[in-house]
Amino acid sequence: MGIPHVSLYRYPIEEDVLGFVTKEMAQENLIMPLKLQDNTLTIATIIPFNGM
Repeated sequence: MGIPHVSLYRYPIEEDVLGFVTKEMAQENLIMPLKLQDNTLTIATIIPFNGM
């Protein structure tokens, strides 16, 4: 599928991206913002094709 696996225990999450996703949105969609690079927000999810 070409989707990388990330261990959140070992991945350095950029704290400044946490404000891009509300706690409620993260819990509802099972996502975690990881980094912002070139205007692209990278997120982690347990369901890669959830149609968010």
